Amino acid sequence: MNKDYDTETAARVTYENLPKELQEKFTENDVYEILNLKYSTKQKDNQQTMGTRQKKGIDIAEEEMNAISKAEEVYLEQLGA
Repeated sequence: MNKDYDTETAARVTYENLPKELQEKFTENDVYEILNLKYSTKQKDNQQTMGTRQKKGIDIAEEEMNAISKAEEVYLEQLGA
């Protein structure tokens, strides 16, 4: 991960680029926690992040996790990653 990666900014940009129905389901803080888990625990893939997230109280389907990862790509492109 790029050393300039900022989880708060990543969460905001990711949330803004989510489909409307996912913005209605998840809060920006939910996205922050999902991204934070993804990187702080060095989850190997979306399945691991989903499982960990579900244990913490946010029900997330695989396609929703994929949509979050896709929306996060906008932020990663801004970083030049």
